[in-house]
Amino acid sequence: MMRVRADFSSQRRKTTSDSALHDLHELVLRLQSYGSDIAVIEKTGEQKIFHTAEKLSCDVEALATQLHSRGLCNCNIALLGENSYRWIVCFLAIACGVGTAVLLDKELTDAELDAQLLKSDSAALFCTSTFYETAVRNKKENPHLQDVFLIDDKDCEFPDFSQLLTSGKKLLSKGDRSFAQLQCLSQTPAALIFTSGTTGPNKGVLLTQKNLVSNINTIAQNVSAKESTISVLPMNHIYELNCNILPMLYMQTVICINDRMRNLMHNLRFFQPQMAVVVPLFLESFYNNIWQKLRKDGLDVRFERSIALSNSLLEKGIDIRRTLFRRVHEYFGNELSLLICGGAPVDAKYVKGLTELGFDIFVGYGLTEASPIAALNKETRTHPDSVGKPFPNVSLHIHAPDPDGEGEVWLRGDNITPGYYNDITATNESFEDGWFKTGDYGKMLSDGYLQLTGRKKDLIILNNGKNVHPEELESVIRAQLPYVLEVVVMETEKMIFGVCQKIIAAVLYVDTDLFDGMTAEQIRQKAKCDMQNVNAKLPGYKTVSHVLIAEESFEKTSTNKIVRRKVKERYCDCSQGDQSPQEGRA
Repeated sequence: MMRVRADFSSQRRKTTSDSALHDLHELVLRLQSYGSDIAVIEKTGEQKIFHTAEKLSCDVEALATQLHSRGLCNCNIALLGENSYRWIVCFLAIACGVGTAVLLDKELTDAELDAQLLKSDSAALFCTSTFYETAVRNKKENPHLQDVFLIDDKDCEFPDFSQLLTSGKKLLSKGDRSFAQLQCLSQTPAALIFTSGTTGPNKGVLLTQKNLVSNINTIAQNVSAKESTISVLPMNHIYELNCNILPMLYMQTVICINDRMRNLMHNLRFFQPQMAVVVPLFLESFYNNIWQKLRKDGLDVRFERSIALSNSLLEKGIDIRRTLFRRVHEYFGNELSLLICGGAPVDAKYVKGLTELGFDIFVGYGLTEASPIAALNKETRTHPDSVGKPFPNVSLHIHAPDPDGEGEVWLRGDNITPGYYNDITATNESFEDGWFKTGDYGKMLSDGYLQLTGRKKDLIILNNGKNVHPEELESVIRAQLPYVLEVVVMETEKMIFGVCQKIIAAVLYVDTDLFDGMTAEQIRQKAKCDMQNVNAKLPGYKTVSHVLIAEESFEKTSTNKIVRRKVKERYCDCSQGDQSPQEGRA
């Protein structure tokens, strides 16, 4: 098997602050200068498909030229599909000066995709054939949508990627210089990403050229480049896109694309990457899988002793973790050394545990509105509970701190969004005196590290980094289950396949008069069954996994608002133990 490290160690060039990017058009031009260096690797079966930096740049230029010729300049162009080399080409072709890339989440329901395509005023849509029906429906019903293009190749009424590329190359061969003339002003929107965010549902976050390259440059200056990385998270998420894909292209780190989540462990050994950008769920899974395998092989006690020895040596400045725990690292391809974790709060237990086994764990803090990173903790061995120090280009302010120094985290800097698309009200609510109000609570420790302490609102952040607004689900439940008088949606935890994961629970107070003659158990079973029907209409990450029936109305304020804190205090550990999801009674 070919080793990534052996193949590409010679192609790395040093990236310095003197070569800072100014826009994404410049990034595409730089790729051209990298020549035959490998930029992206995909896999088909057990075969590696190599894409050079020069090929990537030429493909972007051809596609951008074709889009320009179709009159799609200065338009919003949506992008929907699975991770691939072609997805990267499409994004760069749109965002390098042609227009604004509207990044859609492939996990959304049809109704949500239709709504976001309409709300974004997208003039064109790139999608994989998986979303062919979505494309057909919107081409017919969406008044803004002029063109549909398929990212993969399929014989249908829409032009596919290969056809567009061929047409673009013909234009270039005839002397079309439109790509070279594209200009990216710093305040020009490059991406539009819908997020439930921290301050309200379904807002389109505008990210400018300056926002994106500010994050790229800062990562390049603060994270030592590796020879290869693996792309696991969806590329439409700003975290994967602008903490992995774009910065690694700039830093000439080879990007290996994981084809399927179920193949991840195999692909780690197949590609042998040196780093990965992950959400906390991956750290938990990695940690639990390691110890499960060690216990199965009867090596857990030996490794516990080795960790104690290693920790004592580390205190003396002696690091033999990679040698001592070689067996663990072979399981991950033997080259994986750096895991950058963000997107949701991470348990210090897993950070500490993986660090002890020889992995470097960086923990980041940010949000879509910050493009996305605002702070990074590279010293998790000594500060496992912190999200690190603010990036040099970010001003961080703790607003109205209490006596313990805790207050809302406000941010300002070149990486911060100018606002929400066509939503002046939400923009004004989120900014004050030039500061972006994150909705997170935290405090600065004496050594300059930021420690997060909670959320301003009741946003649920799942282990996979997905954001869920309880109010949104409560509205859906009340609308579809007419016998529900009151409902509170909250997060709780459950052991799933040996991993403690956050799940969504709903506590229902129902009108028992509508269940004449039914027992309490029959009412619970009815609600459980009906909730499954509600879940069927929701994206997978928004499904309610646990249902309880309250016997009395919830405690309320003087203005008749439910006191969520009281509900959580009473029911927060409702799904602990070995209960199955969607079972329980309050």
